[in-house]
Formats: sequence, C-alpha cells, structure tokens
Amino acid sequence: MPQPAIDSDRIRALLEGDAIAQAIELMAILPLSSLRLSRLYLPQGALAGIQLIDARLDEANLTGADLTGADLTGADLTGADLSASQLSRARLGGAVLHGTKLWVADLTDADLSGADLRRADLVGANLSGADLSRCQLLDASFEGARYSRTTTRWPTDFDPQRRGLVPID
Repeated sequence: MPQPAIDSDRIRALLEGDAIAQAIELMAILPLSSLRLSRLYLPQGALAGIQLIDARLDEANLTGADLTGADLTGADLTGADLSASQLSRARLGGAVLHGTKLWVADLTDADLSGADLRRADLVGANLSGADLSRCQLLDASFEGARYSRTTTRWPTDFDPQRRGLVPID
C-alpha cells in the first residue's frame, strides 16, 4: 500500500496541533528535506532529536522549545525567535540564523560551525562547548553570554571577552 503524501503543510498542521509526536514520528521515518515551515508557531515545543535539515523556519516562533540534539544543518532560521530554547548538542552547521533571537538559549555543545549569525541576538546564551568556528558574527549581540575558555570554539581572531561574553571557567 503506498505511503500518503507528506508535505510541509501536513507537517505544519501536525506540529501546530496536538500531534507533535505523530509529526516527529513521520519525520523520522520519511525522507524529508527542505521542509517549508516559515512562521511556524510552536512555543514550548517538545522537538528533541527532530531532523529539519535544510528546512525553512524563517520567522518561526520556537521560544522555550526543546530542540536538544536536533539536526538543523543548513536550516534557514532568519528572524526566528528561539529565546530560552534548549539547543544543547543541536547540529546547526551552515544554518542561517541572521537576525535570530537566541536570548538565554542553551547552546551547550551545539555545532554552529559555518553558520550565519549576523545580527543574531545571543544575549545571556550559554555557549559552553559550542563550535562557532567559521561563523559569520558581524553585528551579533553577545552581552552576558557564557562560554568555556577551553571548549568553546570561535572563528579566527574573535575575542569573546571583548564582545561582552563571560567565561565560566
């Protein structure tokens, strides 16, 4: 029996409804890439381990969402709100986070290598152990963000203390 067609609209309806577990289950077993979920509204969403590779999540509201271990490699999160979100161990390599709000987000051990964080707001974020090598950080705000001197990786010539970050070790 053929599988039902799954598209961005169906996934959005499941995520924004009360069927988050069903949406995550479908996304785990079907070959989904480049989902278009612009302006998704899912504050406090339980999305740990979700795979949204190359997805369009621009202007999404994911405040307080649990994205622990999520794979958002290459995703477009331009202008999204991820304030107070749990992004520890998330994979965001090559993602576009231009103008994204990451206030007090937990990015512990997250892979952001090569991500575009221009004008992103990381005020108060936890960047301990995060890999920000090769990131574009022009005009990003880091006031009060925390990092590890020994495990957080930065682009060449980036001085975290000069940008207002606070070492935790």
